[in-house]
Amino acid sequence: MMITSMQGFIFAWMYGLVGSCANLVMVNSSWTQDDIVKLWRIPQHTRKVYPPCDTTGLQVLPLERSTVTPIIISVAQFLPEKVCICVAKGTLSKFRPLQEH
Repeated sequence: MMITSMQGFIFAWMYGLVGSCANLVMVNSSWTQDDIVKLWRIPQHTRKVYPPCDTTGLQVLPLERSTVTPIIISVAQFLPEKVCICVAKGTLSKFRPLQEH
């Protein structure tokens, strides 16, 4: 099913309208917080929260850079507006300079 630009506009408008009625919005990142505040215009009701996690394992990791090529796993929603291919290419471009040295 193809969504027309008018359908997309109506959906975005309804999404913003419904979201702006929220009493409390919890987001898990600064990016999402900025996005929701722009769309819903309720910064006074939007709070950034992080799930608790055990960092004990991270505290013992060495601080030196490894010579092994990094492996990145990204867990995300694959939505057209997120342009996942561009995100992947951008992330890859950050590691190319490491391989050249």
